[in-house]
Amino acid sequence: MPEFLSFGGEKWANLTIECHDVTWLVHKAIVCEQSESFGSAEISVDKSSGQFILSLMDNFRPPPIHRILEFVYRGDYNDSIDMANAQTQEQVRALAAYELVAIGRDHVASLKNMNKALVESSTPSELQLAAFRGPSEDVIQRATARLENNIEMSVYADAFGVKGLLEKAIEKINRDIQNAALSEGEKFTKIVENSYIHVPPAVQDILARSCAQSINELINKGGLGVTLRRVPGLAAAVCEVGLRTAGPARAVVEELLRSLTDKLGSVEIVRSDLEAQLDAARGECAELQKEVKKLKTQLSALLQFTEQVKKQTRDSVQAREGVTQTSIREKDKAIVDLQDEVKRTEDDVQKAKDDATKKEEELRRVKKELKDQKEKFDAFTEEPDNWYRCGKCNERFNGCFKTVESPEGRLGFVCDYCRTPHGWLHMDYK
Repeated sequence: MPEFLSFGGEKWANLTIECHDVTWLVHKAIVCEQSESFGSAEISVDKSSGQFILSLMDNFRPPPIHRILEFVYRGDYNDSIDMANAQTQEQVRALAAYELVAIGRDHVASLKNMNKALVESSTPSELQLAAFRGPSEDVIQRATARLENNIEMSVYADAFGVKGLLEKAIEKINRDIQNAALSEGEKFTKIVENSYIHVPPAVQDILARSCAQSINELINKGGLGVTLRRVPGLAAAVCEVGLRTAGPARAVVEELLRSLTDKLGSVEIVRSDLEAQLDAARGECAELQKEVKKLKTQLSALLQFTEQVKKQTRDSVQAREGVTQTSIREKDKAIVDLQDEVKRTEDDVQKAKDDATKKEEELRRVKKELKDQKEKFDAFTEEPDNWYRCGKCNERFNGCFKTVESPEGRLGFVCDYCRTPHGWLHMDYK
């Protein structure tokens, strides 16, 4: 079963919020009532469990989402730990556990410094030094981390529309901003540069006012001059606040404005040169446009001529194709007729061959039969003792007889004594 971070008990919780690898189990009525974004978001439903599920986009980070839910349920949120890299369930859970002891740690550290000084020395100078030494480096670093977290929370408060969250974030920003500006100027300047254009207008005013109040230190040690050149909106706001302020800050702003005015004069000269170059370029561009227009006209005429040539060529090809197709059809018909004639000729030749074969077979049969008859006749004439006697005159055939031929080609005989026909040849010769 998945592990959840929850607020207010899980018994009646019916909304699961997912952000990267972190999951919260909360109450839909409570969260959506206090956040315009949550209330209007597209929420799906798990059919098996009946739970509502809200999956946040990847550009949101889990730590600010956890702080939003913490504020919704408790009216406050923990800002004392830098959770910039907290992206997993375990890391966010560790933050939630740490918040029980983190709120007063800065104050305790300051008291320890004073107590150590009292123990080690009781001279007035040491006591005075301990009282006015100010926060330690560790305390300042945590204050800067809190400031960065609260600036981020102001962005999320504006994005999610959580009631009262922006005011709470501004309260926490005002608590730490001056310590961060004076003690970690370079890091503070970088935070302002990265966040100024993203935060709500109220927070922009706070950042500009803080920069104006510490402008001398931030320009000398924090690189504010570079930041003001990179973020023109911040520069304008800082100058506006500085000019309304009496004291050293006003002088620094006036000096900054004079410097900017001098640079603006140089920029104006460069701008004039660029405008002159731009005018010359515009003239060249106008000439080029005329040339382009002329070329377009020539190109249009060339395209029209090309289309005419294409049409004429296409018509000619189509006409030739028509003649060619007619000729091809005639040739195809002649070929088909010739093939039919060849087929008929082949059939006639085959029939003639078959007839010739039959006649050859018949000839072979007749030749064989004649050969057999001749052999019998030769045998008959050579051995007269085997001749039959005439049934009428009782004489043997003496070889002087007249032969007759039957319709089937068989030989018949007539007795040469009494001329009695004896039918077909019958011999007992073997």
